This record gives sequence, structure tokens and C-alpha cells, in this order.
Amino acid sequence: MRDAYYNLAQAVYGLATELEEQKMKTTGAAVKPIDEKLIVNYQEIGELAEKLRAIDPANRNLLALQSRAYRGLSDLNSDVKVQTEWKNKLLAVLTANDAMTFMVENVTLTLGAGEVSLSGGVVNLKSTAGQPARIKVHFIGKDGSTIESQDVTVTLPEVQGATPFKATIKTDKPVAGWKYEVIS
Repeated sequence: MRDAYYNLAQAVYGLATELEEQKMKTTGAAVKPIDEKLIVNYQEIGELAEKLRAIDPANRNLLALQSRAYRGLSDLNSDVKVQTEWKNKLLAVLTANDAMTFMVENVTLTLGAGEVSLSGGVVNLKSTAGQPARIKVHFIGKDGSTIESQDVTVTLPEVQGATPFKATIKTDKPVAGWKYEVIS
């Protein structure tokens, strides 16, 4: 489900970008209906990004989407209190982004006969090379429950370098998805 949510978030972001471009060419009363559509789009992007961060928490693209949504919602609101609420949410996302020492990218789920693997890369954002990066991978069944979990530890390369990771389980249960959590 992660990929479906991510693709939906990207599509809604594309719509918001088109509306922003349309808004720049518009004046007067014609701006209000565009703003109303933008608010709906940015709310949806923010909600999707929040769901995605529960699945893929060390993904900077998700933080960027969520940041853009919260910034847009702040900019589009005339109520100072509401603007401040969105700015505070934006600040929390930016703080989470700044706190990340590594990110996870290019995650792929591979289904085989009695075996399922999740692989990807861990990119060192600002840690000392040689430090461990730990994630806990959860393989998810069709009903949304965890079939099995596995701790994965990789040694971080130089800053901006990537190192692969892989978690593999043996199961005859159908795996429908994955998620992970950052341990350290």
C-alpha cells in the first residue's frame, strides 16, 4: 500500500502545482475558487504524507511533500491562529527532517516461493562513517497485521554515501506490504 499512497500523493501534488501556476496567471475573484481547490489538495497531501511516514519514516521525499502541504495551508489561510498552527506543524516536519542522520531509499519488496525480501539503500546524511544504522522491518499481511519483523543493521558509509540493506523471511503466508521503523 505504500507505493499506492505515494503515487496518489505525487499525483495530488502535481494537481496542486498546476493550480499554483494557474493562480499566478489569475486575478480578482477568479483566485478564490483556485485557493479553495488548493486547500483541499494540500490537506490531502498532508494526510497522505502522514500515513506514509508511518510506513516509510526515513524518506526525505515524504517530508518534502508534507512540508509543502503545510506551507501551502499556512499561506492560504487568512486566520492568524490557523496560520500559526500550520507553521508549527511545518516546523515539526522541518525539525524531523533536520534530525535525520540517515535516510532509506529505493525500497523493493521481492516475493519468491516461500521467501520474501525487502531491500533498499541507507544513505548517510550526517553521521560518522562506520556508525551503525538500525531499522526494524515489518512484513505485512493482507489483513494489515505483521507476519514477521526483522531488525536490520548496516554500517554507514561516508556522508552522502549509500549502503544496501536486505531483510528476508521464510513464510507461506501472503505478504501484501511492508513498513519499517528507525531504531537508531
